[in-house]
Amino acid sequence: MDCVTCAVRSRFEELAKANQLRGNSLKEIQARVAKGAHEAAKAARDLWLPPLGDEKRDPPVGEFVVCGYHAENPWVLEIHRNGTVAPREQEGFTAIGSGDTFAYFSVANWRRWGIKMDKLDHAALVAFSLLDDAIHAAPRWLRGPVQIWTMAKPVSSTAAPMIEELSKAKIDALGTAYATWRAAQIESLPGLFDAQPAPAISVPQ
Repeated sequence: MDCVTCAVRSRFEELAKANQLRGNSLKEIQARVAKGAHEAAKAARDLWLPPLGDEKRDPPVGEFVVCGYHAENPWVLEIHRNGTVAPREQEGFTAIGSGDTFAYFSVANWRRWGIKMDKLDHAALVAFSLLDDAIHAAPRWLRGPVQIWTMAKPVSSTAAPMIEELSKAKIDALGTAYATWRAAQIESLPGLFDAQPAPAISVPQ
């Protein structure tokens, strides 16, 4: 874990111990979280020294996704490296890094078909498929390993949400499931064309 990530995680732990992440409006909580992340990341970069022999290396930067529940509703906050934020309550998910455009486009395409995902397992499989497609279709920058985090509703209003980073075994299982899914799609495609005649193309006179 790099120094910026360590510093931001420590700041979040300090805020939690000081009870600064409860009992306020969502706007106040998100502002406090964003300010803490930006200040901690900046302080870590200011103290960073390049390794010997690589003095031209740039200091590490960080973009972060913070999520939680407030008044029984989930919230997702994207914190950019320059300190600006983007709430993602409406989207219900977030993606950061050079490939985030691929994820947002793919989810928008899913929503176009009105597909609902009521189970975390289903959502995780869709998330994996979007990431895998982006990695294999993007011209550059993107590569594995895939990381996926899930957040389940807390059991009570005073409990913390159940947040889990999927293990390598679970990621591998998602990869196997997605390979089966893709194979079914590929196998069914020729049959769709064979069963239905192609629509006639009218050429304006």
